[in-house]
Amino acid sequence: LLPLLQRVLHSKNTKVLIIIPTRELALQCSQMLQSLIKYIDTISFVSITGGMSIDAQISQLQKEPDFILATPGRLIDMIYNYKALYYNTFSIGFYTCIQNPQISTDLIFF
Repeated sequence: LLPLLQRVLHSKNTKVLIIIPTRELALQCSQMLQSLIKYIDTISFVSITGGMSIDAQISQLQKEPDFILATPGRLIDMIYNYKALYYNTFSIGFYTCIQNPQISTDLIFF
């Protein structure tokens, strides 16, 4: 998160989408990001996950946050069903958060 935060601070037009596999991990990342931007008024973020009010998440997205932390299911829902998010608005690119690195290396070297 720190390199992305630094990049957003230096370029205000930068928007970041981080795809996180589970709601629990998204909550942890949201808490970490909240603690990192505690004293920075110019940075905003929204967490887009299932199990939360979709109307509230859509209204937060309309404020154009700098960071969007999203689980895959709700992200697809926002893009295709609600048209609340457009993938071409992100200038850094897409980032994924891996929950268990051991699983990833097993998949790569299998």
